[in-house]
Amino acid sequence: MVRARGRTRPVGFALEAERTAAGIEVSGSIPVLFADWGIANPSFPPFVTTQNHGELEFLLRFVRAAGAAGR
Repeated sequence: MVRARGRTRPVGFALEAERTAAGIEVSGSIPVLFADWGIANPSFPPFVTTQNHGELEFLLRFVRAAGAAGR
C-alpha cells in the first residue's frame, strides 16, 4: 500500500535483491500516473514539458548491526 496526498491504494512491483559483503540490497521501482494521486504534471512550459507519469525508484540497504553476528 502506498499513501500519498491523503490517498491510499495498493501497488504491485518487482524487487531485486543482492547479497553484498555488508548485507543485503533490495531495489525496485513503482510506476506513478500523476493524476491517480492528484499531482499536477510537473511541467514548466515552454522550457520543460514532461509526461503525465513517472517512476519512483528505491534502494534499501540492510546491514547487520555491530555485535549482532550469530543472532
